Amino acid sequence: MSKPEREAAATGTSDGAPGSPPSRPTLPLATDWSLASFDSSPIGMAVTAPAGHLIRVNRAFSSMLGYTLDELGDSDWKSLTHPDDVDASWEMVRRLVDGPSSSGRIEKRYLARDGHVVWADVSTSLLRDGEGKALYLVTHVVDVTARRGAEEERQRAAAEILDLYDNAPCGYHSLGADGTFLRINATELAWLGYAREEIVGKKNITDILTPESVELFRAEFSGFKERGWVKDLLLDMVRRDGSHLHITVNATAIHDADGAYLMSRSTVFEDTLHREATRELQEHRDHLEALVAARTAELRRTAEELSRSNRDLEQFAYVASHDLQQPLRMVASFVERLAEDYRGKLDGDADTYIRIASENARQMQRLIQDLLSFARVGDRGGGFAPTDTSRCLDEALEELQETIARIGAEVSRGPLPTVLGDARQLVTLFRHLVGNALEYHRGVPPLVRIGARREGGEWLFSVEDNGVGIERRYFDRVFRIFQRLHAPAAHIGTGIGLAVCKKIVEGHGGRIWIESEPGQGTTILFTLPDREEGAA
Repeated sequence: MSKPEREAAATGTSDGAPGSPPSRPTLPLATDWSLASFDSSPIGMAVTAPAGHLIRVNRAFSSMLGYTLDELGDSDWKSLTHPDDVDASWEMVRRLVDGPSSSGRIEKRYLARDGHVVWADVSTSLLRDGEGKALYLVTHVVDVTARRGAEEERQRAAAEILDLYDNAPCGYHSLGADGTFLRINATELAWLGYAREEIVGKKNITDILTPESVELFRAEFSGFKERGWVKDLLLDMVRRDGSHLHITVNATAIHDADGAYLMSRSTVFEDTLHREATRELQEHRDHLEALVAARTAELRRTAEELSRSNRDLEQFAYVASHDLQQPLRMVASFVERLAEDYRGKLDGDADTYIRIASENARQMQRLIQDLLSFARVGDRGGGFAPTDTSRCLDEALEELQETIARIGAEVSRGPLPTVLGDARQLVTLFRHLVGNALEYHRGVPPLVRIGARREGGEWLFSVEDNGVGIERRYFDRVFRIFQRLHAPAAHIGTGIGLAVCKKIVEGHGGRIWIESEPGQGTTILFTLPDREEGAA
């Protein structure tokens, strides 16, 4: 049947006698103007028979589905409808044909010519003849594919956000202005052992906190509304089975446009492992502190015993050295008298023995004097006081004046500072250092330079000579007591002088070391704290 014949059959109209070719039907109530509006409408429109055949469609409808007008003229709405929406469409048509209503509206899916789905908002009106018989359906079709896509995307996003909220690895809940639960996620519910309907709108936050945490919550909540936040609040919740859940809470206050407090939103972190770790850490810390305290007490006792032992040794060295001086002086005196009275009167061996005895007696006297000096270093007397190191050097050089003149040495110096120290010990320090420089010369007139410069919170002193120098391997050895690098016949030192210097410098809170090359002289450097630093 051709399109005109279908239109005629659908409307019951014909321009000729039975069997003659039907002319194009005229739709009831249609005018040229209404048909023009129908065809040019930007909204898809279709006229269909109650049985479903398309009688007329406009260009907007054909463009929507990608068909030509002629292709749609041989079709019906069922073949254009998505299979899942056919029943709903027939149901609406039956309601219109059988019922009192003359219009209906549904959202349905059409299948476009290329197979893609077109979502449409479909509004349909039923026209009847004078006797109430259904003539045809006029349908307005609005493409809502984009809107439906946006809505579906919004729903997917909302579902994703809800899933993230509900199944997050932390708890979330919202509380009303009075503290009643408005929302709570599945994670927090699982921690607590409650069903959602047992919490939301039923319980206040204080209902599931321990008494101690209720007090803490109320104390924080009093300023929370104005402040607008709370951070890392430690609370204990009570689970449904009565056990406790340790949590850390961070919350944000929500206000209306007028600033009135509405609700709070909280993030909850399960804190049991952290608190257990903190407790264990504190136990380890307490244990360690106890061990440190015990070890400190033990070290203090050891230090006291060592200090007492050092004092005893120093006292012994002092007494022994002091008591040895008198008999040694007697021996040295009588040996000198023997040398004076009997030189040349005995045989040659006797003169040699007397000379050796006299030299060794003098060496022993020097050794005893140095031992006394070493023993006295630990005795501060009246304690440290501001001391002019330039005056200390003057006194040391005065004691060495005879030696300086005898060997023709030249001693120069730069400005020296005032430091906190023991003047007597600093005189001894300079005497030993300059004396060492004078002793170990190379057969040429000794040159000795003393200087000091400030570095950071201390003074760096230097005593430089042009003597024989020292090999690097002996740098540490020379500061040990009784350590000598030369035979007694070559130099008359006792091996105690630099040990005394080290003890004096370290007793003043400084350091001492050597810079030297064999045959290139030696520089001994030492530091002393600056006077202001030491006073602090």
